[in-house]
Amino acid sequence: MARTREKMRGRREEGSFAAIPHAVLDSANYLKLSAHAVKLLIDLCAQFKGTNNGDLAAPWSKMQGRGWKSRDTLGKAIRELLAYGMIDRTRHGGEGRAGRKAVSLFAVTWRHVDSCDGKLDVAAGPSSGRWRKPPDLRLLHPPPKTQRPTRQASQFDTPAVSMPPKRVGFDTPTALIAQFS
Repeated sequence: MARTREKMRGRREEGSFAAIPHAVLDSANYLKLSAHAVKLLIDLCAQFKGTNNGDLAAPWSKMQGRGWKSRDTLGKAIRELLAYGMIDRTRHGGEGRAGRKAVSLFAVTWRHVDSCDGKLDVAAGPSSGRWRKPPDLRLLHPPPKTQRPTRQASQFDTPAVSMPPKRVGFDTPTALIAQFS
């Protein structure tokens, strides 16, 4: 009866909620997160329904609707959450079934990973607790893309067309007129 009364008076909202434990919020790793990483963590927690940890996704199409403006910023926030141990990747995105792209999936590290109907690359099990461990800062800066080797000039290459040297003192029309007067 008391619950019904609270709902009737408007004191209690209906629906689910995202809970982040105080231990996580007070951890050294959480306190080092950028504002974008914190926003992404909240956006991922908003997807958690109680039995789908490991099935949390951050595709650009969904994140645009949640206020994200840049794919680059979203990618950096994902790498930062992975580096500081707030999330684990449970499925790598890429080519999926029937030529469709599969989205990367994540799990928060303070909850156990659920089975999620077998769509994860990892087994269901206890939480990794990586949010307590020192960060892996190598994940913040991905390795540089490999550069193509430079091609050596051959005897068949044509030389580049060069421009005639600029004549000093003829930068302005008045200097040109003064020269020939």
